Amino acid sequence: MVAGAALQIAQRAGVRGISAVPPTAHALLAAVGYFALCGFAPVRLLLPPGLRDHELLWIVPTGACTSCLGLTVLGYAAVPFPLSLALVAVIAAAAGAVALRRAGPPARPRPARGVLWPAFVATLLCAVALVPMFRTGFATVIGDGSDSHLAVGTAQFLQHDYPTSVDPSQPVNSVPLVWRSKPPIYYGLAAVSSLSGMPTYRTIAQVQALLVALALLGLFVFTRSLLGASLAAALCAMGLVGLDRIVLHTAMHPYYNQNFGFAMMPWAIVLAWWALRERTRGGLVLLALFLALLGFAYPLALPIPLVFAGAASWQDRRERRGRGERVATLRSMLRRSYRGRRSLLWMLPLCVVLIVPIVGIVEKLQSAVGVVVDPTKPLTDWGGDLTGYFPEPWYFTLGRGPLWPLLLAAIVGLGALALRRLPRSLAWGVAALFVLGAVLELDFRLRTTGFYFEFKTLAFIAPVVLCCAAAALSRLGIAGVLVLVIWLNGATSIAASEIGVTFEQVGVNLLGLRAFSHDLPAGASIRLDVEPGGRQLWAAYMLAPHPLCSQEPLVNTSYPHVPVSRKADYIVVDMRPAGGQIARTTPPFDAVGSPLRSNGEFALYRENATVPGPDACSRLRVQTVRTITPGGAL
Repeated sequence: MVAGAALQIAQRAGVRGISAVPPTAHALLAAVGYFALCGFAPVRLLLPPGLRDHELLWIVPTGACTSCLGLTVLGYAAVPFPLSLALVAVIAAAAGAVALRRAGPPARPRPARGVLWPAFVATLLCAVALVPMFRTGFATVIGDGSDSHLAVGTAQFLQHDYPTSVDPSQPVNSVPLVWRSKPPIYYGLAAVSSLSGMPTYRTIAQVQALLVALALLGLFVFTRSLLGASLAAALCAMGLVGLDRIVLHTAMHPYYNQNFGFAMMPWAIVLAWWALRERTRGGLVLLALFLALLGFAYPLALPIPLVFAGAASWQDRRERRGRGERVATLRSMLRRSYRGRRSLLWMLPLCVVLIVPIVGIVEKLQSAVGVVVDPTKPLTDWGGDLTGYFPEPWYFTLGRGPLWPLLLAAIVGLGALALRRLPRSLAWGVAALFVLGAVLELDFRLRTTGFYFEFKTLAFIAPVVLCCAAAALSRLGIAGVLVLVIWLNGATSIAASEIGVTFEQVGVNLLGLRAFSHDLPAGASIRLDVEPGGRQLWAAYMLAPHPLCSQEPLVNTSYPHVPVSRKADYIVVDMRPAGGQIARTTPPFDAVGSPLRSNGEFALYRENATVPGPDACSRLRVQTVRTITPGGAL
C-alpha cells in the first residue's frame, strides 16, 4: 500500500531519469554505514531487553547519536576533523568487537517481517522526500529555506576549523552565534560529506531524507512497542506521517535543525518509557544520549519527551505508593548514578569541553520560555522565515476541504481512544502530549504572530497523534482498515501537492559560479549585482574564494552578509527575470566591455577602473547577530 503510494507520487511529480540516483545512494550508504558502525556496540550492550524485538532498527539512530556527540567532543578538544572521523570509527569498531565477544551477534528477529517491512517502508518514504532532487537530475540543495546555506556552510566550516574560531576563507566564516548549541548535528553532516567525497551542499538533501526515515522508524517502534498496535497498523502510521505535508515540507525546504530533532524525538520517548518500566542502567544511558542530541539539535523540542516522562512517572509513582511499594526519589536516583570522585574524572572534563553548546541550549530555552509563558510578550521576533500560519490540516495528513475540522476531531478522538488500552502511567504520558499540543496551539492561535511556535509545536506532536489514531483504527475491524486505506490513498495527493511546488534551490547556473571564481586571479574582488535574498547568499557561497561586496546586500536578517561597496575588480550580474520583469540583457553602468563569462543566468563583467571610492569587498562576512536575543532562530 505504501509502495504504491510512493510510485503514484513519483509519477505525479514527473520524475524522469536516474542521474541523481548514484550520488544519492553514495551519500546514503556512507551515512548509514558510518552510523551503523557507531551504533552497533551501544545497542548490543545497552538496549533494554524489552526492546530487543526491534534491535536492528535501533542501530542506525543510536549511531547517529554516538557519532555526532563523539565528533563534537573531539572537535572541541581541538582534534582535527579527519583524525576525529577516523578515531570515532576505530573506537566504534573496537567497541563492536567487545560487544560481539560479550553479548554475541543480535538475535534473528522473529518474525523477520517485523524488521524488514518497516525498513522497506522507511526506504520508500526516504525516496519520496528526495523526489524533487530526482526530478532535478543531480544532487543539490532543494526547497527554499534560506537557512540551508548556513547549514551546509557550518558543516563545511567544521571540517576545517575549530568550532569557536573565525575563518575568512570559508563561505560561512564561523558557527553562527544563535546556533552554538548545534555543532553536533553539523558534525554529522560533515562526516557524511567527507565519507562520500561530495561537498556538503550535495549531501544535505540525502541526510534530510535519512532523518525522515529514522523518525518514521522511531514512530514505528513507538506504535508497536508502546501502543501495542499490529505490524500493519504501525506500517500505516509510518505512511501517514511520512506522507504528511508538514513532515515533507520540513525535510525538503530544508529545516535541518528541526528535522534532526524530529528524528531523535520518538526514540527518546520510547526509551523514557522503558527507563521508567525497567530502569536498566543501559536504558538510562541510551536515553541520555538521545536527549542530549535532541537538546543540541533543537532545544525547543526537548520538553516534549520530558513532559511525557514526567507525566508517566508521576502516575507510576502514585500507583506504586498505592501498592505500598517504596518509591525512589530523584535525589536517590542521582546519588546512584554518581560514583564519587571517580565520576568527576569524566564528568568535569566532558562539561568543560562541551560548555559552549551546553550554554547554547540554556540560552535558547531561556529565551523561548520567556516569551511563551508570558502572553503579554510579543512574538514578532520569532517569525523566522514564516509570514503566517500553516493550515492545520497540513499537520494531520488531511486535505483542506470543508470537512477537515470534523475529520481532525475524529483523529484526535481516535487517538484518545487508543490510550484506553494502555497502562495508566503510559496513557498519562501520551495524554500529556495531547494536552500540551492543544494548549500551545490555542495559545499561539490567539497571539497574532504565534505562527512560528505553532509550526514547531505541532510538527513534533501531530505525528504522535497520527500514530495513536492509526493504532485505534486498526482495532475497529474491516471498517477501520477501510478508513486507513482511503486515508493513505488521499495522503498521496497531499504529499504530491508539496512535492509539486518544491524544486532545486541551487541550480546548475548557481553552481556554475564556481567556474567564474576559478577563472579569476587570486584576490580579485567581485561585486554582486544580485537581488538581496537566497540567490545572493548562494552566489556569495559559490564565489567565496574571492573578496565580495554588494551595493545592496541582504540586511535586516540574522544571516551574515557581504559588505557594502560600489568599487570592485569584477561584477557578477544576475540576469534571471525577477518579479515578472524582463531578463536583464544590458551590462551594468559600471562595467566595461562585453561579458567575460556567462551561463544563461549570471554574467561576469570587468568593472571600470575609474569608478570612484574605495574597494571595501572582503572575504569576511558582516555578522548581524552579536548577542543572543529572543529573535534568535531555534
